[in-house]
Amino acid sequence: WTYRLLGRYEFPYEIGFAGNVRVQSGWPWARRISAALPNLGTVFFFVEPIENNRSETVTIVDLRVDKTFGLGRYRVTVIGDVFNALNSNAVTNFNLLNGAQFNRIIAPLDPRTGMLALRFEF
Repeated sequence: WTYRLLGRYEFPYEIGFAGNVRVQSGWPWARRISAALPNLGTVFFFVEPIENNRSETVTIVDLRVDKTFGLGRYRVTVIGDVFNALNSNAVTNFNLLNGAQFNRIIAPLDPRTGMLALRFEF
């Protein structure tokens, strides 16, 4: 399941604020083993039902502030974005293969990042 809430409000003087909140359930996973089979190569098998485990629920908050300026018949907007504003470090991928590397983190959620942008309308 995924829930999403987003909105934007424009304050006086063409200053905008926007937010996006996404809450997503974890993914089902199961421990796997590998076996080398003749004429097939390496094949992977689940050793437990996949519905027995779920990764953690992830909450991601993104924020935006923008300001628009009029330049004659043109408009310029300065935009500032913050992605993953709460700096969630949820695990997005980990090793499922049985053995010493089982459950080793492969990829966490990207850390908090920012972006500055200009939009020119003509």
